[in-house]
Amino acid sequence: MSTTSSPRLRNLLLAVGAAVALIAAAIPSAAYAWGRWGHHQPAQSVEDVREHLSYGAEKLANLADATDEQERAIDAVLDEMAPRIFAHSREARDLRARLMTELGKEKVDRTELERLRVEGIALADRASREAVGAVADLSDILTPAQRADLIGLWSRWSR
Repeated sequence: MSTTSSPRLRNLLLAVGAAVALIAAAIPSAAYAWGRWGHHQPAQSVEDVREHLSYGAEKLANLADATDEQERAIDAVLDEMAPRIFAHSREARDLRARLMTELGKEKVDRTELERLRVEGIALADRASREAVGAVADLSDILTPAQRADLIGLWSRWSR
């Protein structure tokens, strides 16, 4: 039996993939806060981002049956991430505004469009690297058994 087909490696790869997907989905949405009447709107502050992240952290802690110490550690990771998420959100909005300005010109500068595209890719790359770092930090907090339980839940939900 080859190493890549072993159940242990497959489960590890599934765990990492599920964790990356969870964080990748959560981080962009964390840049939004609940606005009036439950509608999403861009976060206006780091506190808005942190409040939005708190909902996911609470859910994660409950699903993982986290200890009080683990909950505090999860909160610390999110406290560290909130300012970065907010900064990425602001940068993305600025980039989008610059793109709209360029597209609104009578003659669009292709070189400027390319420059904006490159900036957007760099922003996405930075944000995704930080997301993976946060996944690793959160994974370090949870026990292998807790992560396995979460993977089982996510697997059932994704069917």
